[in-house]
Amino acid sequence: MKRFLALVLALCMLMPMAAAEEFVLEAALPLVDAAAAQAMEQSGDRYCGVRPMAVDESDDGRAVRILGDVYLADAQLEQLTQEQYGQVEWLDRRAVVELRWEKDAWQVTSFSLDTELEMEQAAQEYFASAMVEYVNPEMGFSILYPAVFGEDAVTVEANGLSGQVEGASFRVSCTANEALWTTESFLASQKQETPGAETNMNDITGTGRLVLHGETDTLVRFIIVTPEYVYQAELRYDQDLSKDFSLYSDYMMHSFTVDEMGLG
Repeated sequence: MKRFLALVLALCMLMPMAAAEEFVLEAALPLVDAAAAQAMEQSGDRYCGVRPMAVDESDDGRAVRILGDVYLADAQLEQLTQEQYGQVEWLDRRAVVELRWEKDAWQVTSFSLDTELEMEQAAQEYFASAMVEYVNPEMGFSILYPAVFGEDAVTVEANGLSGQVEGASFRVSCTANEALWTTESFLASQKQETPGAETNMNDITGTGRLVLHGETDTLVRFIIVTPEYVYQAELRYDQDLSKDFSLYSDYMMHSFTVDEMGLG
């Protein structure tokens, strides 16, 4: 009997571990989002989630690492209407989430914010594929714009850059501040000329933003005013492109910088 039990144990040791269920990102996202809400201490009406930028699986298929942007919205991204997608609040935080196949189910085993080298590398790779940097040293400004505007879709202009693809366009320019605007007064003037538009200021960067959701498209305008110049960037896209372009617009907002010392 002892020899029989020993043989059974030996065979069990040779048998592979029970295979993990095939990882399906969409099915795992509610787990990831719940971990994000807990980590961000979000218990209000808005939904807290993670938009994946990269997904890595272990060789044995029993562990997964997800890297992505954290957001607040009315519901999970996949459930939003086009109008709701334009109102997503990207928190400028990136998450690293690890899941393992345990007790016959996927479980979140680790959640961290902005703390791992892999996150920075994934973000750099994502930005490299999703955004392109435009620097104008003569006029003293720089900005990231969506990489979907390839070289053939971009035109260099006398005072900046523009681009156009099917369903979307962008433009960035610099003009003299002859009316002695401030960012606040120029933004207020733009809002008056664009009924229904929403405006806000980034107190850290000093950038103003105007957003207008039309019936078929969305207009986003970014404004920085100095005593000498008015810098503007504009992104317009069809509503069915909101899923990606609403995030692109946030990248443009945060990357729009001005250095008048570079002028002249």
